[in-house]
Amino acid sequence: MGYVYEKVTYNKNIPAKILMQDKPGGRCNTTLHWHKEIEIVYMIHGCLHVKINGHESEIRDGEFYLCNSEEVHITRVDDMKANYTYLVILLSYTEMKRFAPDIDDSIFKVTHSDSSYQKIKRQILNLLGTLKSTDPYIFLVQDCYLRTIYHTLLSECKTSKGARAYSKTTVKITHAKQIIEYINQNYREKITLDDVAQEVGFSSQYLSKYFKNITGYSFIQYLLKVRLEHALKDMMNKNLSVTDAAYDNGFTNVKSFITTCKKAYGVTPRHYKKKDA
Repeated sequence: MGYVYEKVTYNKNIPAKILMQDKPGGRCNTTLHWHKEIEIVYMIHGCLHVKINGHESEIRDGEFYLCNSEEVHITRVDDMKANYTYLVILLSYTEMKRFAPDIDDSIFKVTHSDSSYQKIKRQILNLLGTLKSTDPYIFLVQDCYLRTIYHTLLSECKTSKGARAYSKTTVKITHAKQIIEYINQNYREKITLDDVAQEVGFSSQYLSKYFKNITGYSFIQYLLKVRLEHALKDMMNKNLSVTDAAYDNGFTNVKSFITTCKKAYGVTPRHYKKKDA
């Protein structure tokens, strides 16, 4: 079954994608997603909550989290209007597999108390210092810092998944991916918790608890979130009206679209579009 996942385009000349994020809290909340790349997020200003395979943690100023390849994750913040600044580094899966062919049977574990945590953090700070450089060959310096992160992960943080311990997690991830795919394919339609439960072979009651554990949202909250993001994108990219964007993306009425947008971003869809223009 072809699961929906986030496709990553790397920065030119380096084995990673580096993104500096500086935006209001409402735009830091992601939908449930996964990708092959190893993700490192370093918090510069604010507090970011992340759920990885259903396990929640948070990072504050000067801290980072690491999400392994194919782990299902979602992020959120508490203050929708406050500004948050953080750096996202997505390490190339292909490059990592070139160094470690057994990467699919391995995970990387990094905790605050590990010396490896501080080593990786130093390289993140080094990378931060290069982002405003006008040097056309700065990618050579960035490549050096990134490969030091690769080396630290491979030599100090890599461990076997373990057949028993990871089998339950693998099943959990598989179900989450099925749910992501089903919602992403059907959010424009009238779908219910019962529909999704039938798709993955769960009872509705169990799915409700499972979904809340994985995402931190109820099913309907998450479905509205997905519809909202698609509707706002259509307003921005296709210049759709509020009404057309609402109905084209599964909202039962325009009021529901406006209410959901206000809850997420504190403004109406029309004002959101003006602010982003």
